[in-house]
Amino acid sequence: LYQYKRIESERKLDKTFENIGQVESLRKEIAPHLRFLKKQVEKLEKTESLRDELLNTAKEFFKREEVHIAEAKKHLEAERAPLNESLKKLDAELAEAKKILAEAGQKEKKEYLILELEKKLSTARTLKDASGRELGKVEGLMSAQESIVKKQEQLAQSDEHKVIPLKDVEALYKEIEGEKEDAGILARIKDKFLKFIKDRRESASSSVISEAKKSIEELKNEKVVVEKKFKEAEEKEKKLQGDYEKLKGDMERAKDGDNAAQIAVFRIMSEENELHSKLNMLKVREEQIHSDEMSFKRELEEISRLVGADVLQYHTWTLGVHNEERSVQLERQRTIQKLKVRFEDASVAGGDEILKEYRETSERDEFLGRELLDLEKSAESLKSLIKDLETRLAVEFKTGLDNINTEFGKLFSTVFDGGEAELVLTVEKPAKKVEEGEGVEELTGEVAPREEGLEIKLNLPRKKVKSLMMLSGGERALTSIALIFAISAVNPPPFIILDETDAALDEANSR
Repeated sequence: LYQYKRIESERKLDKTFENIGQVESLRKEIAPHLRFLKKQVEKLEKTESLRDELLNTAKEFFKREEVHIAEAKKHLEAERAPLNESLKKLDAELAEAKKILAEAGQKEKKEYLILELEKKLSTARTLKDASGRELGKVEGLMSAQESIVKKQEQLAQSDEHKVIPLKDVEALYKEIEGEKEDAGILARIKDKFLKFIKDRRESASSSVISEAKKSIEELKNEKVVVEKKFKEAEEKEKKLQGDYEKLKGDMERAKDGDNAAQIAVFRIMSEENELHSKLNMLKVREEQIHSDEMSFKRELEEISRLVGADVLQYHTWTLGVHNEERSVQLERQRTIQKLKVRFEDASVAGGDEILKEYRETSERDEFLGRELLDLEKSAESLKSLIKDLETRLAVEFKTGLDNINTEFGKLFSTVFDGGEAELVLTVEKPAKKVEEGEGVEELTGEVAPREEGLEIKLNLPRKKVKSLMMLSGGERALTSIALIFAISAVNPPPFIILDETDAALDEANSR
């Protein structure tokens, strides 16, 4: 039973070693792919980190920008309302003063000059303000076009985003198609491809950049014209203002009763001009707020395409410091532009598929690792079992052999009237170690002595015989009978049937 269990355990151990080799081979096969997927996942995690940073920064930016625009509109209306109210009052006062002058019969040339000068000065200021707004608009458009050129040039510097016109590719295909088939065709095709790639790589311009630069040049020319108009309007205003001030001085020096009404007219006109100037400044601020609002919407749309619809929930963002400097918000906007470029460069296509494959491959590797650990534990358990079985076999066999030899010696001495006999275990000592991997012996690096069988060593009385082969047939029969009864004495069977046991014995020995 113990021998059977040992053989079975050795067979299982060999199978376990075979399974360990197979599992290790499988892990080695998936290891390079797992390392590649891990790098891709790390890159995805970096991209996700950039996305989160961009998303959070953008949410705070949009929240603060929305608050800034709303407050700017509110302040603008608060400043405009009293100015409009004051302007209405001045219009009423001016009408009353002009009515007084008309009733007094004022027909002097100065009044006519004052009125004409008022119209001209108002027209000049309106023209100057319009030119100023137009100049600001041209400068804003130039800034926008320059931003487009800068962004497109950044994209053009990367081979990944370079666009090659379809007609260029078709032309290259037709050129290759026209090549004659001979030994040098591959070299010529290779040269054409290299030249084609080099020409396209060295060309950093695109239709968008060309159009933007063309637009910038046109805007520059337009800016020169507008600046000239603005300067002319400004000079004209200064001249009219000088005439106005001179005429106003003349009127202030007047002593008659009509001068009071005229002075009131000039005062009202002066205050009206001041109010109009303030209203024009508010108009410029209103246009700037409108421009900021349009930029806000464009930026929100662009970032939502990059990071998803989560950015549209910027309303829920909680502001820490409410009254921060405007420069901090502008710096935050520059940070967003940098993060957008970094996020676009770091983006990896098929992120969900990579994560899924990495998760499945990792789970497979972990499963194989657990399998390998279980197999190694099983191997250790089998080693221990084999060792215990061998110990049990050795003890049981030695004990049984000692008991049989005790009875065998007694019976042999009785049969032969003296002498000694015993069973001896014959073993073959190994000449060398067996190579590792050839069986159970690889566990210790040593080979146990191999059991070959049993021999009977005996010593007959009055004879120098030591070997069973030197005995006569009767002596062999008597020795065999003594051994059979010795084994039966140690482990008695229910019964024994002996057939012609004394066939080789003479009459005396038979008895």
